[in-house]
Amino acid sequence: MVAQALRLALAVVAVLLTSATWAGPTLTLTEHDFQNNIEATDRITYHAAVAGHSGVYGSDETVPNDEDHNLAVVYTKGSSVTVVLTFHNNEPYTVYSGTLYVDSASFVEDALSIQVMGGYTPASHTMTAASASLAIPAGGNGTCSVTLTDLPNHVSKGHITFDAHVEGNFGAQTPGGPMVAWSGGGSLNQTFVTYSAPTASQEVPWVDVLGFTSAWAMGSDTEAEVVENTTLGLYYGGIFAYNLGEKYVPNNYFYVLTDGNNEERLTYRLKQLLEAKAARIFGLTFTPATGMVGGNCFDINGFLDIGITSLGVSGSMLATQVEAGNGYVTNPFCPIGSDSSQSGLYLQTMFTSHCQFIRGGPLVSDAALGYLNDLSDYTWMNPAYDWDGSTNGHLRASFQSFPNGTSRPPTGQCFRQYEPDYDVWTSHSDHPFNVLIPDPTIPPDWYHDASDFSIDYNYHFVIVED
Repeated sequence: MVAQALRLALAVVAVLLTSATWAGPTLTLTEHDFQNNIEATDRITYHAAVAGHSGVYGSDETVPNDEDHNLAVVYTKGSSVTVVLTFHNNEPYTVYSGTLYVDSASFVEDALSIQVMGGYTPASHTMTAASASLAIPAGGNGTCSVTLTDLPNHVSKGHITFDAHVEGNFGAQTPGGPMVAWSGGGSLNQTFVTYSAPTASQEVPWVDVLGFTSAWAMGSDTEAEVVENTTLGLYYGGIFAYNLGEKYVPNNYFYVLTDGNNEERLTYRLKQLLEAKAARIFGLTFTPATGMVGGNCFDINGFLDIGITSLGVSGSMLATQVEAGNGYVTNPFCPIGSDSSQSGLYLQTMFTSHCQFIRGGPLVSDAALGYLNDLSDYTWMNPAYDWDGSTNGHLRASFQSFPNGTSRPPTGQCFRQYEPDYDVWTSHSDHPFNVLIPDPTIPPDWYHDASDFSIDYNYHFVIVED
């Protein structure tokens, strides 16, 4: 018995000595949780709200990546990012006391499979972080908060990468060096950087949408650049083709629904669009689908409204309806989905209404049409973004900007009133729909008074799904 007791005592001493030498790191990083990030959602989480859930992420970013659920985080430009790191103390008998040091950190902008419209080249941005103290009970868990300064001061999309180590009262030790209980790092969650806090229907932003808009507008550091690059990105992005060949140009994603109180709601079936064409974000990889979907001006500029507001620039829809005459003949334009660099793809047609995006000023943007000329009658061959809409009841960007009887050429969208007895419809060699040939003997003219139009520039969406 004495010999057996002695052997047990020696075994206990051996275990304690082994624990005391700490031949290797003895802390394990178990999870991380972003703080002060903007509450976000996606097409899956938002849709789940219909079944009684909150419809927002909460703290889901701490869950391992899952291809069916986005774990992206959202911040505004120039923000500091605080991450709470949770460590487990693998030593069952010793309380840990130490300090975490961030050796290096960067925000690495994603190499993109879709075009950055402003010509910006994705880059790596150095971030810094102060040390953080760490105290963990024996065999238990403890946390420390690390604040990384700062994210890029422009719209962006990427990942925070870091290397760090923990020094303290035990751990692996090199001659003359500290005892290191943990070292490591890597790439954190997909991170979207917006211009400002998302607003309107995107107050809780859909990260599926930000997958597009933060790429199109990457590098934008002013509201004007956000609007310009988002408009160009949507027009050239291969998402929509204007379905002008269909009667009345029907909408596919924008609807006016009537609720139980017989009140109309402007709705957008965003999930349907995203899953028909747009975005899949698998873990850390954004992969656009191929092919374009049909849509009209409400569908196209409705998504423009969603996209611009997702980046934190305020605005609303501008809908203009002809209340007098037979509609209007447009100036030449190239519809979204066609190559606007080819002059042979520009056409004229007849509209009775049109929908655009408007923001303070008022400034009007239109991703549905590539205009042959700008408001000064110079060759443009691009969509309109932040065009002056202040003249004649906010119609300048939508319609022509010259008064009746002057020699100034018609600019904007409206050429003159449609004359069904004189203007001719004909086929087009490159477009799968008929186009309008205006009678050349009838000069440009315009509707003389804003009362000839019904104008609504306070459209706001409620996102709904079937």
